[in-house]
Amino acid sequence: ATYYAESQYVTPHEYVWCQANPTQCNMNNNVSYRRYNVTNSASPFSFSAAAATVRMKTALSAWTGSTIAEFRPDPVNDGVAAIGYKVTNPSPGVWHYEYAIYNQNLDRAIQSFGIPVGTGVTITNVGFHAPPQHPGSTSGNSGFSSTAWSQTLAGGVMTWGSETMLQNPNANAVRWGTLYNIRFDSNRPPATVNATVGFLKTGSPMSVQVQGPSTPTVAFVTIAGRVTNAAGQGLSNVRVSMADLNGSVRVSTVSSSLGYYQFDNVATGTTYSLTPVSKRYTFTPQNV
Repeated sequence: ATYYAESQYVTPHEYVWCQANPTQCNMNNNVSYRRYNVTNSASPFSFSAAAATVRMKTALSAWTGSTIAEFRPDPVNDGVAAIGYKVTNPSPGVWHYEYAIYNQNLDRAIQSFGIPVGTGVTITNVGFHAPPQHPGSTSGNSGFSSTAWSQTLAGGVMTWGSETMLQNPNANAVRWGTLYNIRFDSNRPPATVNATVGFLKTGSPMSVQVQGPSTPTVAFVTIAGRVTNAAGQGLSNVRVSMADLNGSVRVSTVSSSLGYYQFDNVATGTTYSLTPVSKRYTFTPQNV
């Protein structure tokens, strides 16, 4: 196994100076990491350094094949965070999405993460991981919560999140120097989307550009056919109605002198029922 140790340190004096001199500040680039090899299958584990320290880089940057999107909700008064993401195609028709939500030094903490989920997009095999919280000096001295983030779908966005600040000041948000993971499978290939990041203490949610499941594009086709009698002769002036099974689409046309009919600009992705109507003949509706 491989372990990446990360460290950062900001003195109170440096924090105050950085707020007064944001263009000269190094508060957001003082993270370093070092790779270690981990042996033994159970505690106690053995750690041995496997590479030199990489200065001014987060351990997230060591994630092979990933893309990292940094964001700063308030560059003057608060720190920096990032979303790392990686999409793979483990089997035909299945795409695996991995997200790493990293808070380098945002005091406001990250409370939620949302991905757009359009019509025709399915999400399965959802996973969430966060490090267990340790007892500490918190509100009520009860320590931060370790409750896994809940998952909700509303307004076309799948959102994972902790309790809000109002619900629990010790909610399991992504605080300073911490990284949480979300992963899932989807039936849709990746596209550039805007993830929504919400904060625990202050500030409105913001958008961060990542890769997420693409929404199927609605295509339009022509449905055509012919109305005939039992002998195979075309029947003219027969009204043919077409409706989707939900009843939201209902159109009709009249067959030609040879019995032909046609519907143009029909949206794909649903099932339609075709019903010819005649005073002289009886027909069985057909689904397309």
